[in-house]
Amino acid sequence: ENALVLAVRPRYQLAVWNLFNDPGEKVVLGAGEDRWLFYRQDVEFLVQPSPLDARSAKLDNPVQAILRFRDQLKAKGVELLVVVTPGKPSVYPERLTGASPVAGINGADISRGATAAGHGKAILDSLARLGLNTVDLYMPLLAAKVDDASLGALYLDDDTHWTPRGAELAAGEIA
Repeated sequence: ENALVLAVRPRYQLAVWNLFNDPGEKVVLGAGEDRWLFYRQDVEFLVQPSPLDARSAKLDNPVQAILRFRDQLKAKGVELLVVVTPGKPSVYPERLTGASPVAGINGADISRGATAAGHGKAILDSLARLGLNTVDLYMPLLAAKVDDASLGALYLDDDTHWTPRGAELAAGEIA
């Protein structure tokens, strides 16, 4: 991109945000006073049919693709470890919708251990049932939210990335 665009774009985006409260086309503004920002594709992933759903038959089945990849790696003597990184709206749906903090995706009650984190969790669970090596970051992140008031959130409020606390939790689980 040219230098003029790189210099002007951030100022333009800030002006649009300040004047019209418009975060831009790639962003969904969360509910509540905090007004967290969510990446539009992360939100769309949760509300569209699962890649495992019959309505997604035209798409490649991600489980089958990962199995093929595992077999290719195995032929070279490499073992696959699957870690699905939960998107911010999967872990903090209440910050997106304004619903009760214990109501997960599709209304499931995550306070009782329900796996309501969305399609990524369903794919991960399918892979684990098939015997692949997986690391579940969904449940540890969902469980760690109870300490947000004292330790801070697991994701940045205006970004899609983890806070240092979220990254440390994920690294510990993967290790």
